[in-house]
Amino acid sequence: MYYVYVIDDDGRLRGVFPLKKMITSPSISKVKHVMKKDPFSVRVDSSIDDVVQTIEKYDLVAIPVVDSIGRLVGQITVDDVMDEAREQSTRDYQLASGLSQDVETDDKVLRQTSARLPWLIIGMLGGIGNSMILGNFNGTFVTHPEMALYIPLIGGTGGNVGTQSSAIVVQGLANNSLNATDTLKQVGKESIVALINATIISMMVYMYNFIRFGGAATVTYSVSISLFAVVMFASLFGTFVPMTLEKLKIDPAIATGPFISITNDIIGMLLYMRITSLLA
Repeated sequence: MYYVYVIDDDGRLRGVFPLKKMITSPSISKVKHVMKKDPFSVRVDSSIDDVVQTIEKYDLVAIPVVDSIGRLVGQITVDDVMDEAREQSTRDYQLASGLSQDVETDDKVLRQTSARLPWLIIGMLGGIGNSMILGNFNGTFVTHPEMALYIPLIGGTGGNVGTQSSAIVVQGLANNSLNATDTLKQVGKESIVALINATIISMMVYMYNFIRFGGAATVTYSVSISLFAVVMFASLFGTFVPMTLEKLKIDPAIATGPFISITNDIIGMLLYMRITSLLA
């Protein structure tokens, strides 16, 4: 037992009285003088996910449960929801890792295969899409073969930036520090962060290519401009997608996995080759 809950004559929850106050408060004190009024509570029809988030957000060891008119009907302790919290964390981690369903190490081979294969196939199709994009720019590679050296840089940076942005948003949505209605505010904030990161990264690459290829070489400025555009797009896309999924009542953890990486790879490569062709 962690708390004594204070109710009125109608059974409605009015406050909470921590047991430690029985020691620290004078014996002549009335409960109403030492109780904590308007305590956090959950409704009987609240989802387990909501209970877990409330307990984690306010660092509680127990929370009272009330009915539709505020009458106390029970309590839920942190031990009661710990298993659910672990299961939720595991589920989100698996979604972010590209697993389409919950699997364990002792599951049968067929189940583990079916959980992994969908995103692997999608990733394969994304790779084929990238190869088709590159195939349309054979002339550019013939004229500027050094452009091929930066394909991994463009793809890898876009995927990493998008994953970082989506992970921050998903975490904020999970702990209620961010609301799905704050999409424009979060996109605006992410735009500033992306602008700073894109500027720093593109300038570093520009200086490297300036020393290696010279200031007049197409690769010197085309890679930097492309990288800037890719970082900006990946940051905003990684922010917008999980916020949209949350509005649609779809688990936003999906957005931290292969979906963001694959999409950013394709769009990033398209931006890279299109910008290079325009500047060549």
